[in-house]
Amino acid sequence: MNYQFVLNPDLQNVPAEVRLLLIWAHSHHIYSIFVSLGVDSDWLLNTFKQNINPPTRLFEHETNFENNILHIRHVNTQLLITYGLTYLLQNYQVSLPTSLRQDVINFVTIKHEDVLLPNPFLIGNPTRAENPLSSFLGQDLSQQLQELMGENSTLFDYANKKSLALATIQNVKGNSSNISSWIELFAIVGTLKVEDDVSDELAQVLQSINYLRLFEDSIELGEKAIHIASLQLPFIKDSTVPRYLKEQVIELAEFLATRYPDKVFGSLPDQEKEKISRLAGVLLEVALNISKKEETPEERAFNLQVLGIEIAKRWKLFGTITRPVVQYICEIVPPSQAKHLWKLLVFMRAADESNSYVLVGLK
Repeated sequence: MNYQFVLNPDLQNVPAEVRLLLIWAHSHHIYSIFVSLGVDSDWLLNTFKQNINPPTRLFEHETNFENNILHIRHVNTQLLITYGLTYLLQNYQVSLPTSLRQDVINFVTIKHEDVLLPNPFLIGNPTRAENPLSSFLGQDLSQQLQELMGENSTLFDYANKKSLALATIQNVKGNSSNISSWIELFAIVGTLKVEDDVSDELAQVLQSINYLRLFEDSIELGEKAIHIASLQLPFIKDSTVPRYLKEQVIELAEFLATRYPDKVFGSLPDQEKEKISRLAGVLLEVALNISKKEETPEERAFNLQVLGIEIAKRWKLFGTITRPVVQYICEIVPPSQAKHLWKLLVFMRAADESNSYVLVGLK
């Protein structure tokens, strides 16, 4: 739905919150039709998962849209159900049967070594999101759960979440070789803007990591680390961090060219080819995330072109594998952005022509 609404020219000038509201309303209407016909929810989920359209606004960032609490990237199933429950029960929490109260508490928390903790999917601070329509999704969860959980509702205070975020960032610094540290960082920092002191701490830690060494220890670890690090860039104001990650990515390309030479790709097992293809795709996304730190959409597209060529120069397989994706991007973004990416595509095609034997391994 989001994809189709973006393509509709009649909706381009409609306020961001109204566009998002229309997406939710239209999606709900379609879902209700399927349910009324007796269609199984699991079938719906699997079917729509297979038909997710790629974004058309790769290089644009509309703050009122992307940072709005109604944007799909800020919502997960656990969060939607929890806020829906608290909204429906806001006047009846005290009168709920004890067993039902406990069921709700069990749903929003987890126990680790007999310590009660907030469910990881509910960690975040929605009150920092744009919420012009005063959606219940943007309310302070600690207040919403106060009558239901009593003192334990303070688990959802932003002060506690902030302390947890800072502790998680420090954990990455001390345990960067542990893949779970990076996954916890992604889960806890979330997708919403953070306070300046959290941003500064995050910036300091991310540029203290030697990502090449992580790749040398484990390809899976290095891939997760550089990917998650690049996903934190929207929260960071320090311009030295994207520059550092850019340097690291270029070094990684040289390492991967040695580790996965293009000449032997065709003879590798299918499972290994899939692993390398996924790695190349992640590297392209990292380059895209770095490029988004530029001021304008055109500058971001140009930066992706420059970094993409630097990677492809060093690791030829990167160009071979990601070329179809780059071509598709060229076709969907505005001409003012596509003109930069066509240069990247031409470079990749020229490299393919001199390494045509590699393509055999991709078929």
